[in-house]
Amino acid sequence: MARNGDELSTAGDDWRVFPVLDATNPRTAARSTGHIVEETRKARAVEGFPRDAVAIASNGAGDYLVFLPEGRSGTLNPQVQVWSHETRKCKPSPLNFR
Repeated sequence: MARNGDELSTAGDDWRVFPVLDATNPRTAARSTGHIVEETRKARAVEGFPRDAVAIASNGAGDYLVFLPEGRSGTLNPQVQVWSHETRKCKPSPLNFR
């Protein structure tokens, strides 16, 4: 969050973390052009992507790190999931924001 988007590595992949849109400062707004909302909208257009998932990162090969909602409340589960473009399924990642 301190860098508002960056890269991270897991055992299986390198990920580009999507920034949060920050329109309060023109200097930081330029760095947040590929923000979470925009990238989630693009991901939801991909066949098989969970329509209620929020995309937070991409590996550049079609896979995403996502948050999924918990139940009907709309609250996002803090367990990060990896959505695979090949299987069109999510599986838990080693990342967790609890």
